[in-house]
Amino acid sequence: MKIDLDKLRIDALPEPREPNPAELQSECSQIRKIMRQTGYTDAFPELYTDIVTYIARYRLDCQRRGLLLMGGTGCGKSEGLLRLAGILKIEYVTACDILAVFGTAEYYRMVRQPDFFSGIPAALVIDELGAEPRPYVHYGTRHNVMADVLAMRYECFKHGGARTIIGTNLNLDELHEAYGDRVESRFWECFQMATYDGPDFRKAVNKCRN
Repeated sequence: MKIDLDKLRIDALPEPREPNPAELQSECSQIRKIMRQTGYTDAFPELYTDIVTYIARYRLDCQRRGLLLMGGTGCGKSEGLLRLAGILKIEYVTACDILAVFGTAEYYRMVRQPDFFSGIPAALVIDELGAEPRPYVHYGTRHNVMADVLAMRYECFKHGGARTIIGTNLNLDELHEAYGDRVESRFWECFQMATYDGPDFRKAVNKCRN
């Protein structure tokens, strides 16, 4: 069956509904219970609340945009994204995982994440954006691989509404410098963005240990 991509453009899709407060609260309670069972706690309350709310809205089919989490090392982003990927059954990869398969069929499968039945791109979690080598040299040619990946994920969003969830230690200015005007401009359209400040939790915990 041929898929009409014009009908799948994000601006042609109906606006997502807003859940009523009781419905959202009930779903958030379920997510918190799952989080506790996996050992992920609210050591970082703002980040924890944002992730729980995003998962709840996603499961209620009320979340159109992806998620961009920015913050320093050790603030809980990766742990939160691993839980998010597990609960929503979304593939979790790092930027370096993507570079490791660059130029292969697996690279295009990983980046586009086609749904098994429809072939339409599906959601993807990309962590540690900015930790990859830039530029990446492949057979003597220099590439900004993740700039291309982000551009492709934007097209997946525009044609089918595929959401991308990203974790990075970079701020918006650093993302602009790393990936350029074209990519950074599109962040505003396809991501819900949040920045988290605070101490490195790993350092704080290990200072108390012998």
